[in-house]
Amino acid sequence: MFEEMVYRGINPSLYTFTVLIDGLGKEGKIDEGRTEEANNVFVAMIEKGCSPDVVTLSNLMNGYIMEKNFGQVRLLFFEMLNRGLKPDCVTYTVLIRGLFLSGNARTALQLFYKIIAYGDTVDEKTYGIVVDGLCRCRRINEAFRLLRNLEMARLELDCEADKH
Repeated sequence: MFEEMVYRGINPSLYTFTVLIDGLGKEGKIDEGRTEEANNVFVAMIEKGCSPDVVTLSNLMNGYIMEKNFGQVRLLFFEMLNRGLKPDCVTYTVLIRGLFLSGNARTALQLFYKIIAYGDTVDEKTYGIVVDGLCRCRRINEAFRLLRNLEMARLELDCEADKH
């Protein structure tokens, strides 16, 4: 699709590039190179003078997390910061999920609590990822404690689990 647009002389917009990167990254099939293909779209985007935004970089990071390529996630996060982009709730949720999946529960929790301490926004999905990560690390009591704190703060979690 991307090649066809270029062939026809249609310049993809930031939105188009982001949608392509998101779709390829979500497939996350290592053996088929979909995340690498998403990265190629990302490179083409920059070459065409289209600057990525937080959504674009978060989507690409999510694709690399699905492949468990945490080194590339880290590089993309630093690229985001170097471009002067401020991570949003989705970015932080992606990072926390990646940290838990990579076995870095301590770092995931540190990031989670720093986000809250700095007054940045987290949502029910972020809390769900943290609770899930704690449970997977067999830190059930800590997960329940977090849920109780949420209940006391009168925050509601989405009851429908989002499987990535």
